[in-house]
Amino acid sequence: MVGNFEIEARHANISLHDIVGNYTVNANYGTVNLWAGKGLIDLNITANKADVNLFNIDPNTHQQQLYVKYGKLSIPNGWQFKFVENTSTLKHVTFKPNQEYFANITINVAFGDLAISGKK
Repeated sequence: MVGNFEIEARHANISLHDIVGNYTVNANYGTVNLWAGKGLIDLNITANKADVNLFNIDPNTHQQQLYVKYGKLSIPNGWQFKFVENTSTLKHVTFKPNQEYFANITINVAFGDLAISGKK
């Protein structure tokens, strides 16, 4: 899917493949599964009582700000994330690639889990 999208979901599961462009997703209750495509520019996700799974992320082209409150955070082994805060109630990690241009990914999850999978 290419373009600028804003998605509001309540009690719904969302699965989108090869997302390219700008995306804003607000989800309450349910599961969000997103597969990044080449050309993803901005991705902003706010999830409350919802699990978020983000696939096909390239650590060389995606800057990330990840927040998980009262949930689990799963990130790929070997990625050089910086934990800003790592407590039992809040996980806040950042990652910035070593290049001038990069896509921005910001994810806020409360009372749900966040899993990031790298590019295959």
